[in-house]
This record gives sequence, C-alpha cells and structure tokens, in this order.
Amino acid sequence: MDQSLLWSMLSFGLFTALFFHFLYYKYSRSKRVMGFQLGVFLVFSSVGALLIHDAENEMGIKYLQYDTKFYANAVVTDVHLSDSSSTINISALNGYVGDSVFNNSFGAIIKDKKNEFLNVLPDDRIFIEGKAQKFFENTNPGAFNYREYMQENGNYLQIRANTIKILHRPKWSIWRAVYRVRNYLATMLESHLEIRETGVAQALVLGQKQFLEIETKQAFAGVGAMHILAVSGLHVGIVFLLFSWLLKPLISLPQGNAIHTILVITVIVCYAAITGFSPSVTRASLMFILISLGILLRRVGDTYNTIFASAFLMLIYQPKLLFNIGFQLSYIAVLGIIFIYPKLFKCLEPKRWITTKIWSLLCLALAAQLVTFPLGLYYFHQFPTYFFITNLVVIPAAFLVLFGGFALFFSNAFTELGFPIIEECIGRLLQKVIWLLNEFIEILYSFPYSSITQIEISLAHLFLLYLFILCAIIFLVYRKGFFLKAGFAMALMLCISFSWRKYEVLSSSGVLVYQYNVTCD
Repeated sequence: MDQSLLWSMLSFGLFTALFFHFLYYKYSRSKRVMGFQLGVFLVFSSVGALLIHDAENEMGIKYLQYDTKFYANAVVTDVHLSDSSSTINISALNGYVGDSVFNNSFGAIIKDKKNEFLNVLPDDRIFIEGKAQKFFENTNPGAFNYREYMQENGNYLQIRANTIKILHRPKWSIWRAVYRVRNYLATMLESHLEIRETGVAQALVLGQKQFLEIETKQAFAGVGAMHILAVSGLHVGIVFLLFSWLLKPLISLPQGNAIHTILVITVIVCYAAITGFSPSVTRASLMFILISLGILLRRVGDTYNTIFASAFLMLIYQPKLLFNIGFQLSYIAVLGIIFIYPKLFKCLEPKRWITTKIWSLLCLALAAQLVTFPLGLYYFHQFPTYFFITNLVVIPAAFLVLFGGFALFFSNAFTELGFPIIEECIGRLLQKVIWLLNEFIEILYSFPYSSITQIEISLAHLFLLYLFILCAIIFLVYRKGFFLKAGFAMALMLCISFSWRKYEVLSSSGVLVYQYNVTCD
C-alpha cells in the first residue's frame, strides 16, 4: 500500500476523531463515541501499516533474490491437501536465498504438485532445499496482483522443493490434532457426497476451499455468493446459537452460567481452529466470546466497542491482517450491517411472517453490499447484479448445509453403535440440499448480465467512494447539510477523476501486449 495513502488515512482518522468528539461532546454521546472510535481505528491502522512498511524495508524482505537456490530451516504452520497437489505453509527461520543470508523469519509456501511430501505435518521443524520463485503476477491492466496480495499477507517466496527433511517432530501438538480432526471430518463428507457437492460442503462447513471446482468458484463469484463459501460470522453465529441452545439445561446447575459460557466459548474456539482461523472467523469468534463474557459478568457492552476490540486484539497478534482482503471485507461488512440494517428494516413494516423474513434478508443484503462493493471493485473488478436474488436463497441454504454438516458429524456416533441408517439418511439429504444450491447458482449465473466485469478503480477512487458512501449515509440518517455538501464534493471529485482517466486513454496511442498462459514453473 502506498505510503502517501497511509499518511492520508492517518490524517483523516485524526480529523474524524477530533471532529466527532468536539462537535457532539454536549449533545449526543452515541454519535461522539461512534465517530471517535472510527477515527481512532483509522489512526491505529495507518500507524501499524506504516510501521510494517518500514520494518520490511529494514529487514530487506522485499528485496530477496528470486530464481535462486534456497536452503532454510523452517517450521510448518499448516498443510492443505487437494486432489491434485498439496500446499505447505512455512515460517522460514534462517538460511540462504541465493548468496544472501537471512535470520529474520518470514512466510513462504511450498507447492507439492506430485504429493511427495505428504508426511510433513503442522509444527514440524524441517530443512528445505530447493529453488526460490516469485509468486505469479498478472501484468494485464486491471488484473488481480497475486504476488502483492501474498506479500501483504506475509508470504514472500514460493519454494519449488527438491528435498524436505524433518529435523524435529513434537510428540504432541495442538495444531497437528486440529489438522487430523479436520481431515477426518473432510473424509466423512467425501464418503457421503458427490465430487461437486463435496467441494461446496468442505468450503462452507470446514473452510477448506481447495476442493472447489473452477466452474463452481466462477459461478458463486459471478452471482455474489462467494461469501457463503468462506466461513465467516454467519457460520460462527449459527454455531454459537446452536450450542447455546443445546447446552442451555446446564444453566440450572450450581455455577451453571459459568459452565455454560465456558463450554460455548470452547466450542467456538475449536470450530475456529478447525476452519483455519481465517480473519472473518477469528473476528466473529472474538466478538461472540466477548459477548458471552459480558453476559456472564452482567455487563452491557457497546457493539462498536466489541467490534473494534476484536480488531485490535487480532492486529496485535498479526499486524499483517490489516492487508488481508478477508479481514477488510469482514469488518466493513459487519459495521455496515450493524449501522445500516436496523434503519433500512424500519422503512417497511411487513405484516406476515414470510414477508418479514424476506424483507429482513433484502435489507441484510443491501446493507452488506453497500459497504463492501467498493472493495469488490478494487480487488475483483466486478459487481454482481443479482445479489438481491442470490441472498434470498443462499443465506437460508447456508443454514441448512451447516446444520446438515454438524448433524452428519454427530450421527457418526449412532453408526458406531450399530445404526448406520441415520448417517446415511442425513448424508443423502445433505447431498440433495447442496445439489439444489449448486443448480440454482449455475442457473442464475447463466442469466445475461449476471455480473458487470472489467471495472478498474485506483486506491484514490476507493478512498473517495467510501467517503461518499459515509457522507451519504450520515446525511440520510441525521439530516446534516454539511455531509450533503461533502458527499457532492466527493461525487464531483470521482467524476472528474474518471473523466480525466477516460480522456488520457482516448488521447493516448500505443500497443498493449497481454500476458497469456504464464505458469510459475
């Protein structure tokens, strides 16, 4: 991320915090606190990003030599298996990259296309000999920069390993136990579902997207339903509600509230671990843990405080999450839903239960889409036009698939007792539900103009878009003329910027050579 933009974000955050603090100090505590929190979050985020940028330059990580010999001692952080290959995530501790010696740990990925190193497990201390390669970078205009994305998430090299030797394997490791549980559950899904449905089930229930077929990914992304395949707050919320209800009888016991809370928190942490502690899952898990502790301690918590507290804790542990797309989308979506959804829902008052639920889903989809579409344009260069229809089906379907997945896992206990019919019936029902979901997505994806593609915006455009959305929302809610004028100013700046870019394109001449069929081998 450009340093000038980070400094701009820092200045804007400081201005926002002071503006809301002094303007609403005597009149509205809720507005003052909300604006001050937003400003402080931008300040801390910008300072953290600037510190990371400077630290990387000092360590020279960004200037590592590529296409050279690589020797290193490393610790395996995770292993992802797929049908055609496996991926090993490592933290390289010390070694050589070409002629350069490094002693600072950094992330790297080993692509094991021939499945030669399947004996490697999480937390193994290993020695690697191979070739250091750059991550693939698509240089076509508007294309997703995969190399930059990986570096912003702490992974700087892709290793083509010739030799991997296990130097030390701990007798027991919590991450190895989680890895084995995840593989066991994945195997259970595979035994009851077809190939296409297995990929969707593993992504939705276990957070493992490497088994998704390319056509399935394209269809879900094209209709704006990719968010249900990434385990997120929706999934953690279902787990929280389900186990809170199942463990409710414990509350009647002595110290029952404490026991109930501890067990629910344990379940949430275990589920987050099995699904890989993605930013959205970690965010939701931290939020529900804080909410549970607040209920236990009889403390009424502020929702925005809980959200920003979870973000602060995550960034303390891993500052690079600030650049993670999942982290950004997750927090922006949940903030938008919490603030916009109640106000949208009050605009209409449906009389019947079914119309209330439909209106609720529409408001939820609109609130989330409104605050996340600029990031979607910036990173993915497309906008799903049928997101309203999509969310009416995929959100209830996600509930059914997640419940069905958990029911299938628990039904294995009846199979061990000699009643396999229960597991078989649940497996067939789950197969049918996922098949219907896939058919709906593919039919919708086949409609004309299911998504608007090849949209390219810059970081400046992204910043201006969010300022415009923020000003528009505040004006519509609080009817302050200042924000109407500011919104018009942001819209004018966007129009001028897009017009100038269009003029530059039309007035320029040259030959554009597109990158085609490039591989990392």
